[in-house]
Amino acid sequence: MPSLRSTPDLVLKTIRHPLRYLFERGGFETSRFSFGLVLAVICGLCVGCGVGGGAWGNDLTEAKTRAKAEGRMILLNFTASDTCEWCQRFKKEALEKPEFIEFSKRSLILVELDYPKDEKRQSAILKQANAELKERYFVRGYPTFILLDSNGDELGRQVGYMRGGSGAFIQKLRSFAK
Repeated sequence: MPSLRSTPDLVLKTIRHPLRYLFERGGFETSRFSFGLVLAVICGLCVGCGVGGGAWGNDLTEAKTRAKAEGRMILLNFTASDTCEWCQRFKKEALEKPEFIEFSKRSLILVELDYPKDEKRQSAILKQANAELKERYFVRGYPTFILLDSNGDELGRQVGYMRGGSGAFIQKLRSFAK
């Protein structure tokens, strides 16, 4: 068992060379703590970087670049995630459903523009960028969804909560794209 003094070294070794470290220590069975730490770090990095389809980013410029390269549309989600009950409800009923996730992987680049009441949740740069986009797109309430083509031109918008779950929302997005 490592002492508290050697714990930072253990963490650094585990992050830098996880598999080699585990095998040097006697394999995966004796290093369950290390293996769990490595797994947690890798999962955290994947989630934080937006790896995988259906992940929400927060950079419209990057989204436009990806949309052009991949031939997809951009969906802007203007939300107040910590205070807007309708935003939370729509997220649960539509945005987190497998049907919408699969549709978004094929057709959309997702951008979430959050306006939380708790100001500690965002950097000053992100707050300023989101405020500028809110003004540019004349957003006055949450949730507001705006579908853009790959050039950033607006195809349509959904203001407020929409009944019908992911199926109805996908149908509306497809009608905007026609």
